[in-house]
Amino acid sequence: GGALGVAAGKSALRVGSSATTAGVANPLISLAEDAACLALSLAAVLLGAAVVCLAGLALLALSYLFVRWRALRRMRREALPQAPPPEPPA
Repeated sequence: GGALGVAAGKSALRVGSSATTAGVANPLISLAEDAACLALSLAAVLLGAAVVCLAGLALLALSYLFVRWRALRRMRREALPQAPPPEPPA
């Protein structure tokens, strides 16, 4: 699907460029295609690394919140008044 559309667009651009500039602009178009390819490849790598970093930060944040929640729960439980022990039967 997507790759076919890109290849068809690239082919149409080359044909149009060759027809209108007698092939003079083809090296410039090729350079622009290579630059776009490099930029998109770098973006894909950097976005992948960013997603991994964000997932790690989210895991750290959730771990921190869980530890804090447990500590607050423990403190609240300890702050509750304790019921006196039952008296032994006489």
